[in-house]
Amino acid sequence: MPELPEVQTTVDYLSKKLVGLRLVNLWSDREKPLRQAGGITKFREEIRGRKILSVKRRAKFIVIDIEGPKTIFIHQKISGHLMYGRWAKKTQINHKTQNTNKPQNTKHKFKTKVDCH
Repeated sequence: MPELPEVQTTVDYLSKKLVGLRLVNLWSDREKPLRQAGGITKFREEIRGRKILSVKRRAKFIVIDIEGPKTIFIHQKISGHLMYGRWAKKTQINHKTQNTNKPQNTKHKFKTKVDCH
């Protein structure tokens, strides 16, 4: 589990890279944390196109303030995985057709993905 200095380093980096960008998509490997927000599909719709205003830390949470009434809280759990960027959707992996928004990377398992532009 990342300790406070690692979380702060991540926040500092994300703050430099994300502030001013607009959210395109969000992916999480767990639905349960997003139930309170109405589920991942509803949450995606509500944050799509919103501008990122700031990235801060609250304890071991990464707090992403966006336009409007929503705020994104991210806890990196045990693995500490967090990923942002742009991804092209792969439709064929190992000769099996897949239709998914999950990042397709066979070397790493990612917990949260935030697409921005």
